[in-house]
Amino acid sequence: MSYDAAPSDNLYMKGLPAGTNEESLKAIFGVYGTVVSTKVLPSPAGVSDAAALVRMSSVSEAQYLVENAVHVASGLGTPVQIKFASSGQNKGAGKGGGFGKGCKGKDGGKKGGFCMGKGKW
Repeated sequence: MSYDAAPSDNLYMKGLPAGTNEESLKAIFGVYGTVVSTKVLPSPAGVSDAAALVRMSSVSEAQYLVENAVHVASGLGTPVQIKFASSGQNKGAGKGGGFGKGCKGKDGGKKGGFCMGKGKW
């Protein structure tokens, strides 16, 4: 399932030139507002471009970068995608798990765990 993250001051960028570092991100995107923090993400084997998280000082600064990504990145020489980063609050939601759900022991089901019937698998 694909969805866009809600607008925030935190941006996810991919397609950045290889060799991009935190200082170059601050220099490039600092022209468009105050860069609060940056993090260059590790590239998987065989991937020649870079990805990063960039936090701006306001949602409006971040919104400008998302809306004008084509123009902002034109000087970089590679097509860069800029979108709002997901907050991570729902990270892992809907994945696996299930053991212990609806299983209540002496603790009232608070610790979860694996439930089995008496002597049955």
